[in-house]
Amino acid sequence: MKDAQPQAIRLSAYLPPPFLIERTTLYVDLHDDYAEVRSELSIERNPDPESPESEDLVLDGVGLELVDVFLDGEPVAAQRLLVSATTLTVRRVPDRFRLRTVTRCQPQNNKSLEGLYRSRHMFCTQCEAEGFRKIT
Repeated sequence: MKDAQPQAIRLSAYLPPPFLIERTTLYVDLHDDYAEVRSELSIERNPDPESPESEDLVLDGVGLELVDVFLDGEPVAAQRLLVSATTLTVRRVPDRFRLRTVTRCQPQNNKSLEGLYRSRHMFCTQCEAEGFRKIT
């Protein structure tokens, strides 16, 4: 499968995000045939009046298998999660919380040279500007 061609994103399309990530901690466990990534995010609602209001947190992700989701240390019930091929939505989040996700990806199959990928025997990352969504 060939990756789709990137679409231009105009500056006028950008809005302040509804949530801010205060701290990000990643734990990456590399294996020959997959990588498991545990992400711990400290998140708070954006106080900027220009940011859109949302009771749901929407995170982008591509080529990931979702293993677990925890909110403030507790497992998130399946009915509060909406998972698509490109996003994870956690419904009805509080104003301030810690989100932990566990995902798996296959760096050896990532030919886009974005996110986490494998080049021969070496694992590499390229996160600018949107490659992070291919890691966690």
